[in-house]
Amino acid sequence: MTDQPVASEQVDDVELALRMMDGDEEALSCVIRHYSPKVMGALRSKYRNQVPEDVLEDAINRAAFSLWRSADRFNDSKGSLGGLFYKCACHEVVNILRQGKDAPHISLDDLDRDIPGPRSTAFEQNDEEFSPEKQKLYRDLHEVIQGLRGHQRAIAEADLVTGCQADNVYLANVLSTSKNSVYVSRNKARENIRQEMRKRGHFK
Repeated sequence: MTDQPVASEQVDDVELALRMMDGDEEALSCVIRHYSPKVMGALRSKYRNQVPEDVLEDAINRAAFSLWRSADRFNDSKGSLGGLFYKCACHEVVNILRQGKDAPHISLDDLDRDIPGPRSTAFEQNDEEFSPEKQKLYRDLHEVIQGLRGHQRAIAEADLVTGCQADNVYLANVLSTSKNSVYVSRNKARENIRQEMRKRGHFK
């Protein structure tokens, strides 16, 4: 994520962190004005259509709160506030999908300050680190999930982002359905994914 100023506003990350430590709410507002549009853009790029917009917006709000609460832990030698904001937001997306609206706010103690760029997708993390076979598996999985219909696709995408099962109650609310329907749709999605991936030569 490139830290370009919003409009003509210039920011000093260290100064903003110090002001937030002193309880200056305007400093937090400045961080949100300056960085949140870029963080939201990076989240949309990272998760594409896999995560609903309201989840991304909630993640932005939770990440801003985490920065406010933990400003004293910011180290400018290991990244910018914008990069840390982005990393917080990514963790919050996973927290929300795993645990619903009751997901706890993250602590900056849990974050690696060596923040990677947001160029990779949730399916293909740094392609150069994987073998051609692994890259093909991720591409095929992405295409198979994109081919699912309705709730099956939404649930499979949410599960993939979290790395486990997304919260059933939360998914039911987002999809305007029941927990039982989420359970059934998830099982159907997984069976369809297995069948399609086998057709492509995987999981034999």
